[in-house]
Amino acid sequence: MVTVKPFQGVRYNPEQVKDLGQVLSPPFDIISPAEQAELQQRHPWNYVRITLPQDVPGDHERENRYTRAGATLRDWLRERVMLREDRPAFYVCEQTFRVPELGGREFTRRGFIGAVLQEPFDVGQVYPHETTLAAPKVDRLKLFNATHANESQTFCLYPDPDGGVRALLDRATAGRPQATFTGPAGDRSRFWVVTEPGLLEELSRRMADRPLVIADGHHRYETTLLWRQQHHAPGDGSSPFDYMPIYMTAMEDPGLVVLPIHRALHDLKGFDLDRLLQAATAEFEVSPAKRDEVLAVAAAQKAGADDLPLFGLAGRNAVGQPLYRRLRLRSAEAMVRRAPELPEAVRRLDLTVLHTLLLGDRLGLDAGKLERKENITYFKEAAEALAAAERGVDGTQLAVLCRATPAAEVLAVVQTRHRMPQKSTYFYPKVPSGLVLRVLE
Repeated sequence: MVTVKPFQGVRYNPEQVKDLGQVLSPPFDIISPAEQAELQQRHPWNYVRITLPQDVPGDHERENRYTRAGATLRDWLRERVMLREDRPAFYVCEQTFRVPELGGREFTRRGFIGAVLQEPFDVGQVYPHETTLAAPKVDRLKLFNATHANESQTFCLYPDPDGGVRALLDRATAGRPQATFTGPAGDRSRFWVVTEPGLLEELSRRMADRPLVIADGHHRYETTLLWRQQHHAPGDGSSPFDYMPIYMTAMEDPGLVVLPIHRALHDLKGFDLDRLLQAATAEFEVSPAKRDEVLAVAAAQKAGADDLPLFGLAGRNAVGQPLYRRLRLRSAEAMVRRAPELPEAVRRLDLTVLHTLLLGDRLGLDAGKLERKENITYFKEAAEALAAAERGVDGTQLAVLCRATPAAEVLAVVQTRHRMPQKSTYFYPKVPSGLVLRVLE
């Protein structure tokens, strides 16, 4: 059972902030140093000052970017730049956006923010789908302690096959939104604060039997678990540290866009593309391709669970000319023989096949090397990965373009208590930071 309940969020005062688009920021982990500086200049109340404050020369244990974030938040509350909701609420955000990787098609995704009772990953119905690294968790824990707040949300998916939650959100968004704005990535957003008691109760009840799959923000979720332990909260819902705010959207939402993340391999000792392709024919059909055909793999949609894994490859031949190939797994039996211990849902993933049969068996990149990012770079843009391989940028020898993993496959994998390889998915767009935060008194 998942416990999802409304909470008294803290958000920008609409009397002081007329345009949320000027003060919201992207999630902290995708903000570049240049963007961080630009956001600081954009508006004196831009949320980057909370979620990713800048270092200052001379920082020390008692005064640093974390303590400045805490002081900034307290100042904004005192000066009524931000206000606490006067009663519990759910918060609905609807984003309309275009996806360049899908030919500029327009989508609209709707989700809502509520407080979720945290569960460790080895029990319950909150599932991670990727592994995490330690450093970001240390960073977020310092920020949590300095601000005494959950400063942003984890992004989760839930199944809604009967449309029951969708119908409730239709009711919640029937009236005029509290805010409309253009977000940091150019998406057009509408935002509702839902306080009707009957609707809140029914939405909580509907969510109780639905698993939650973490799509984005694994570090924030795991850090909040650490925060709970630090404060010796019992985990039964009796402490405010037992909960965290989560943005939730349905797997069936027509605006849910999952993009692939592509791989580029560099500085591999003794790398020989011809030899690699010849060896790969044992498990893959290797077909000559044009550049556009390789790029098309990145936009291809899986036809279903029986659609065998497919990849686009780009490299250079012996005389330095670009070379393109498409690889399709010959038979699912290859993974059954190679990894019989894995559940079927894990074995049939494109990325499991890629990391096992090609990167691991043929190129010697085991899980440890991939986690340390040895010899591998990740690209969201397929064309950038191809260009790196074509030109040998930074020692790049091979680009592998991947298809997106459907949300249903993500759910099937996590319910086996396994996780997907790192950098498996890119859920687009990100949820802006600063819409609503949860401050603990």
